[in-house]
Amino acid sequence: MQVSVSKKLINCDLGECLTPNPDAGAMLLIDMANIACGGHAGDDESMVKTIKLAKQNNVKIGVHPSYED
Repeated sequence: MQVSVSKKLINCDLGECLTPNPDAGAMLLIDMANIACGGHAGDDESMVKTIKLAKQNNVKIGVHPSYED
C-alpha cells in the first residue's frame, strides 16, 4: 500500500506596522506572506521591509490590499 502525503502551506498576513513587530519571528514559521499594502494597515516603508524579510527567508509573497478605515 502506498501512502500519499501532501505538504500543507502556512500563510500569514504581515507588514501591518504592529508594535511589537512579529514579522521576523513569523517568517521562520510560514511558507507564504500576504503583505499589507496600506489602507488600514501598512505603509510604503513596511511593505519594502517586509518584502526584503520574506526574500531573506525564502517566503513567497502576495498582496493584502485594503481600504482606509
